[in-house]
Amino acid sequence: MKKKRVNNDRRGIRRRQVVHPTRYPTQPSQKEALMIFCRHCGKEMHEGAPSCPQCGAVQQAASQPILSSPVRGGALWLSIVSLICGILGVAAFFDDSGLNRDALVGIGILAVAGLALGVISLSQKRAGKGMAIAGLLLSSLALLALVGSL
Repeated sequence: MKKKRVNNDRRGIRRRQVVHPTRYPTQPSQKEALMIFCRHCGKEMHEGAPSCPQCGAVQQAASQPILSSPVRGGALWLSIVSLICGILGVAAFFDDSGLNRDALVGIGILAVAGLALGVISLSQKRAGKGMAIAGLLLSSLALLALVGSL
């Protein structure tokens, strides 16, 4: 004698499994895995069907993953380099040896590079948004300190 048992998978879709009294299945067979219940009317239907053949309710929305943010993955190098340029630009002003013309030019290059890389990283919606923002802030601080020391 077979017993029917209804399980909910992680998407909330009810699945029917047939459990034999002599054994407990570790994995559902292909026939069992292909049948689900409609989210609207509860009738059994094929897992790949876009809509229920009984009531016509759309089933695809439940099986598609929901993205929480449009941030693309990718290289973090733009954000990291922006942050490093900002840190180096600000740290150069704490040097006790005095700032000559060459040091000011170097600070200006670091500040502009940090600003450019931070803006590019934020506009491309790459990963590392916080580092890009910190790089932008530190680079703009270094640029303001550079303009103030001229």
